[in-house]
Amino acid sequence: MKKYLTPLKKQFYTAVQNYGGIKQLAGEIIRFCFAGFINTFASYAVTVLCLRLGLRLLLANAMAFIISTACAFFLNHFFVFRTKINIFRGLIKSYCTYAFTGLGLNSVLLYIFADRLGISEYLAPLLTLFVTVPCNFLLNKLWAMKKSGKSGTHENR
Repeated sequence: MKKYLTPLKKQFYTAVQNYGGIKQLAGEIIRFCFAGFINTFASYAVTVLCLRLGLRLLLANAMAFIISTACAFFLNHFFVFRTKINIFRGLIKSYCTYAFTGLGLNSVLLYIFADRLGISEYLAPLLTLFVTVPCNFLLNKLWAMKKSGKSGTHENR
């Protein structure tokens, strides 16, 4: 068993070193979580507001997506990853990232939780976070906030 774990351990340490070390990665994860709380609150508030205005859950979710994705991009760009990327390209990549996790994956999970499993419309959006948040971090770090034309990681300030 040990002979199989050693190569995996080396790959993990190599990946961490390629991304500026464990300290930088830990800082990004902490900042991403903090920004995520801000963004999640904004998204949930928009969802609840839309539900109270009489919109159906998936339409309320779409409205929250539009607003929270722009918020998430700017938090990720200036606060979490502190990148030097083209704002327009980064924003487009962020919308693509969050289209996958925020509209696609989140909507499928909302359908399963609320419509199939009977979980409250107010609780279902919170449960989806256990899947979508880790996906968002990885997609943002490895793609959306990565400087174009560079191999390796995103370029930090």
